[in-house]
Amino acid sequence: MASSTRKKTVGELRKYLRERGVNTNNYRKQELEELYKNAAERKIPIERDDFCRESDLKRRRTTTDGRLLINPDNVRQWEDDLKSLPDVELPHVIVYLLSNGWSKSMINNYKLSDGWRLHNDGHVNKVQLYKHDNNFLYVRGVCVRETEQHAVYKIWLILDTNNIMSSSCECPADDQACKHVAALLFGLWSFTDRHQDRHTAVGTDIACTWNRPKKAVTPQLLDEIDIRMKRSSPLVKPTIDKYKPILDIPDDLEKR
Repeated sequence: MASSTRKKTVGELRKYLRERGVNTNNYRKQELEELYKNAAERKIPIERDDFCRESDLKRRRTTTDGRLLINPDNVRQWEDDLKSLPDVELPHVIVYLLSNGWSKSMINNYKLSDGWRLHNDGHVNKVQLYKHDNNFLYVRGVCVRETEQHAVYKIWLILDTNNIMSSSCECPADDQACKHVAALLFGLWSFTDRHQDRHTAVGTDIACTWNRPKKAVTPQLLDEIDIRMKRSSPLVKPTIDKYKPILDIPDDLEKR
């Protein structure tokens, strides 16, 4: 059993346990492996998908004092003006991702992650806010899929002040820290950093709506360019010694 759990990712472990009604919130990989082992030995059956999904989403909307917050799907008063968005700093994002399965190695290399790439490439859009009970702030947005540019995944977050309480994504890997959620979190951090004046009198004269950062292009030498799509794959570079812009000309060309 131990050998089989080592082959499973955190997302796979969470999915297996959630399908069987086991709470996976705030557990690290080693603890998830123990829960997986226990569930497998007891042969806990899979719950009905719709019931399991609804139960999990209710848990994500439950506060520490036991209150069940409104379902974001039932909210109708979403606002495009993001002036009331609190400062989402990198430590808030890191704490949340660490609490939901990201390893220290992934955190240390977050700029190589798929979530950062999606954010940096402008896949996150249509971010809106809804203030609930004066204590909780709902944030929702969409992330354009990589494989289907015409399709999106809907995402929502719940913030308690500026601490990230929970999240959800429409993608199959929805484990509260999928690449689409991470992209939205990195986007919020970037947005609040770029709009520090949104709370000031001058800054509030006009609506502060979602905008994506401009990509900075830094010239590079040919043999310094990294052409990998996924940074986890082996490093591939176009080297100068393989660059041949002109075809070889036959020696007898003039005789033809």
